[in-house]
Amino acid sequence: MATAYLLFFPIVVLVALAVYVLLQNPRGAANRLFALYMFSLTISTCAILVMSTTPSMALASISAATIVITVFCLNGSLLSAIVLALYFRRHLLRWYGLPLLLALGLAFSAVVVTDICTEQCYFVALPGGMLGQGYIPTDVYMAGPQSAMLMAWFFGGIALAIGLLVAAWFRAPRGERAPIGWLLISLLVSGGLNPLLPAHPLTPTLNPLFFSAVFAVVAARYRIFLPAEVTLSAVFESANEGMLICDRRGLVQQANRAFEKLSGTDADTVLDQSPTTLLAPLWEQAGQDMDKLEAWLAQGKSGESYSQLLHLQQRVLVVSAGPIQDQRGHRVGSLLTLRDVTEQERVRQALEEQARLAETVQELSAPLVPVMEGVLILPLVGGIDSERARSITNEILQAVARERARVLLIDVTGIPVVDTMVANLLVQAVRAVRLLGCETILVGIRAEVARTMVQLGLEMEGLQTRRSLQDGLAYARKRLQGES
Repeated sequence: MATAYLLFFPIVVLVALAVYVLLQNPRGAANRLFALYMFSLTISTCAILVMSTTPSMALASISAATIVITVFCLNGSLLSAIVLALYFRRHLLRWYGLPLLLALGLAFSAVVVTDICTEQCYFVALPGGMLGQGYIPTDVYMAGPQSAMLMAWFFGGIALAIGLLVAAWFRAPRGERAPIGWLLISLLVSGGLNPLLPAHPLTPTLNPLFFSAVFAVVAARYRIFLPAEVTLSAVFESANEGMLICDRRGLVQQANRAFEKLSGTDADTVLDQSPTTLLAPLWEQAGQDMDKLEAWLAQGKSGESYSQLLHLQQRVLVVSAGPIQDQRGHRVGSLLTLRDVTEQERVRQALEEQARLAETVQELSAPLVPVMEGVLILPLVGGIDSERARSITNEILQAVARERARVLLIDVTGIPVVDTMVANLLVQAVRAVRLLGCETILVGIRAEVARTMVQLGLEMEGLQTRRSLQDGLAYARKRLQGES
């Protein structure tokens, strides 16, 4: 009997484990079920302690009934329910399996209580001669004609938990299988050792205590009982973007540190405030009104979002807002984000300025000048690469078609060297404008340029040449007068 008082140790451990897991997330279904499982084991351990130490037959019989209810009626279903809540969170098995398991466990408990109170002894047959004389093994009073049904329910619950863990192991990604494997091994080991242990008051508590201890180690090591909102809370607080969470009324319920930094507010003063009140100084600094944001907060639908760019004195912010929806798609709140995009805006403006400069240079690279009706002059200056040659050709064709030019004067005075690229440009320009009914005249050819053109084998057919621009204009004038 003295050794029965060692049961105080597992009682303390079980209660500590229940409190430890429950405090991680008091609202989580898995946490609550685990705490209920621990408290159920605690009650059965207390019942074993009372049975082992009391001389009262009444207390001993109540203890025996309590052991039957907690161990054989509830523990198997609770264990399977914990596995469902942990690893089948969005599966149909959870939505239908959890209520069914708990309902069957409670139904068996009600049946056992009725059986004991009416002394029908279908499930439990309490040995009156042994009550009040110490611990009685469960196989002694689990001797009713229907007790096999209770045993089948108990072992069926354990087998179901094992099967669910195996299924969860196959469903889980490879990196998330370790905690499931440890739970599965501990459950198999505790179940395998149970028949080998002697009849003793400590025996019924060793297996659940071992399994619960492994459960606690796995929970601490792999944080399996930490809810999604705990993880999201850590992300929420460490995010670089300022964030506000508002309820359905549009009032702030939570703000992260980044929002305090970007908006210059204090976390203690933002709760239950309207986000428009908190963000009003930013809008005033940007010289913009908040009508769109106020309208979105008041009437925004579940699928709509909001975004606005604020140009402040020294920085640029993007304010975005989106709905927070429940599982049915109904809007239950809003998430507002405040992001500093000053550097990105500077880069964007620099790229736009660079694009404008490139466009200006492109326009100046081929300045087609109409000098008289039907005559265009194209002065070529500087080096010419493939991209510039393509652009010049396009400009020539567009200008000739637009101005209805009859003569095109290409002035090569500003080209230091005539290479293959320039030669190809001239040939393509001559051929292209000829199709549009325009004649090409090459002017400003120096001696070294002429020598290079000959060496390159430039096809001169259909290409008129003149020494200077004045000579080219005189030729163009005569050509137009002759046509008229």
